[in-house]
Amino acid sequence: MKSDSGISTLRRQLLTYVAFLLTIVFMGVGALTATTATAAAATVAVPAAVSPTGEQIGVNSLGRVTFRVAQLPTAGTLQMSTQARVTDSGAYAARARVAADGTVELSITREAGGDVTTLSERKLTGKKLTAGSTLVLRLEATGTTEVKLSAAVSHNSAWAGVTVTDSSDARLTTAGAVRPATAVSGTTPAPAVYYVTAQFSDGPSATNPNATNTGVPAGTQLTRYDGNIYIDEPNTVIEGLEVHGIIKVRAPGAVIKNSKIVGGSTPTWALISNMDNGDSFTVQNVELAPTVISTKWNGIYGYNFTATRVNAHHVVDGFRVIGSNVRITDSWVHDQTYDETDPERGGTPTHDDSIQVQAGANLLFEGNRFESSHNAAIMFTQLSGYDKLDNVTIRNNYLNDGACTINIAATSSPFHAVITDNVFGPDRKVAGCSTIATTANSPVMSGTTWAVDGRPANDW
Repeated sequence: MKSDSGISTLRRQLLTYVAFLLTIVFMGVGALTATTATAAAATVAVPAAVSPTGEQIGVNSLGRVTFRVAQLPTAGTLQMSTQARVTDSGAYAARARVAADGTVELSITREAGGDVTTLSERKLTGKKLTAGSTLVLRLEATGTTEVKLSAAVSHNSAWAGVTVTDSSDARLTTAGAVRPATAVSGTTPAPAVYYVTAQFSDGPSATNPNATNTGVPAGTQLTRYDGNIYIDEPNTVIEGLEVHGIIKVRAPGAVIKNSKIVGGSTPTWALISNMDNGDSFTVQNVELAPTVISTKWNGIYGYNFTATRVNAHHVVDGFRVIGSNVRITDSWVHDQTYDETDPERGGTPTHDDSIQVQAGANLLFEGNRFESSHNAAIMFTQLSGYDKLDNVTIRNNYLNDGACTINIAATSSPFHAVITDNVFGPDRKVAGCSTIATTANSPVMSGTTWAVDGRPANDW
């Protein structure tokens, strides 16, 4: 959604992210076109996605892969796939078969006992794939008594999806890896395919930071600390505390980890901040949860920080970024504080955001789950006299709620955020408004989809 007026409105296992840039060239592999055919053993796949502990993804999974097709086949077909429940005995796959004229056909297949069976298929209508464009392929597999499979493929705003339930005796019910693969048939020279990004999770959402994998790790014993903490020594480590106060970082290199920050009895502007000097700090596996609910509280307020696996709730802004060099990854912001007649805003509604960015360059927001904000999941404005917005990347997040979910307001100097491979949830005040921006601040969007059906969501 465009606006020249800059209207102000972002299961169990941790999401595994894989980022590759590689050229894959295969020749002489037979295309799998029959309903049942012998599996093409020569098809080579990039490694399976695994969890940080090395365990395979599991039974329920969603895989989402973006391929960049540098060249269409001159004859025969080019095949791309994302596979689920991959074991030595078989796999499910969503396959996109591309013909020489750019026609794309989507199918769901089951490989078992050396045979490949097509369970459902559909040809895309509308635009054809063109050389140099990207193709997004998605496969979700859930259940064991009946295996529900949902696949979607999209490119150049064209989209198709297929669903099927496998209740046959040959269904695949055991845990396995999720993995992409490519192959070509009858093409000389073979087209180059760049496998750009992939997202996998053990569950029905593409990005799933939650109570089990953010905040204080299960089993951690916390020691209560009453009062505010002022970090004045470089490289100070705060660990294993439940802080009934706030933390102010006033020396560089601080690390705050495996702790819960609940604030004091008198609300202030942030549970953790470095606004005195902008000294660098890292927050890891921390829960931000004030016990006194107030529309004054924000989670982390500052710049020059890295935040990983943070669980922030019952604050107005989970993060307020007011300068450069910020990385927020694998974190969950939810259940924010909101008041229709907020006394901090003169009796008008609270403007709560998962992230509010007011200044800064070199900003990365990746692998997060932002939901339940009323204003925006990610809000951009520019404060006069602060670092100008530049080099902003929003990648591989699940983003829901807000009026428009990403809001890029008018700024004194234009910037162009890179918004790639995100999934937008179903909820927001303005229907269909994943992103709103001024023309001068037009974002660069690719590989982003709607969670409900896998359709592209790259418009703004």
